[in-house]
Amino acid sequence: AQPDRFAAAMPSAGGCEPWNDMSRIVEVPIWTFHGDADATVPVDLTQDAFQQLNALNANTKYTELKDVGHNASAYGFAYTGDDPQRGFITHFASDQCDKTEDVWDWLFTQKCG
Repeated sequence: AQPDRFAAAMPSAGGCEPWNDMSRIVEVPIWTFHGDADATVPVDLTQDAFQQLNALNANTKYTELKDVGHNASAYGFAYTGDDPQRGFITHFASDQCDKTEDVWDWLFTQKCG
């Protein structure tokens, strides 16, 4: 990763293969979204990546969207906060994560380096 080039990342239904070196991205603020009903990219790939980043105390947060398929971006790019009744819950990998609930407010407060 290049924290001097990227201020943040906001993947949606991306997953991550288990052999990727997560230590390369611990400093980049990441907010990832994934639907638990995604039949295209298994949600466990994102869950596993988040657990690895959690173990590294990364600047990462993960929102899992209950009953949402591969169209997580439709929800993620309009996200304004958790909705426990719908099963939309954000998890934080460390205390350094920005707790801002609105996705665009969060994104535009991030800085490079």
